Amino acid sequence: MAKIRDVPCKVTFTYPDKSKKKGEVIDATDIHLHKSGKGDYATRIELIKFDDEEKKHIRFAYWRRPKGKKGDSDWKWASQTTWVFPVDVTIEAIEEAKKKGLFG
Repeated sequence: MAKIRDVPCKVTFTYPDKSKKKGEVIDATDIHLHKSGKGDYATRIELIKFDDEEKKHIRFAYWRRPKGKKGDSDWKWASQTTWVFPVDVTIEAIEEAKKKGLFG
């Protein structure tokens, strides 16, 4: 298990071919806690600057904590397959979703 790290913090992405992309979470929203009968979830949106790219990226990050666990060190990283794209791509996708009425 792990603790949710404060910003700024280092990030490493490992691709299926084992190559790696490194950078840093340079800013993030506050953590939002979501209680569930199956465990807890924590979410935030992070701004990442990769070492080898000019563009900054957005990640929708989340962690899980098993039912019955309450400690800060009980969180498990769960964003292995979440959204990580440049800011402009993220904004474009959100605008399209809004136009389609996906946000209600």
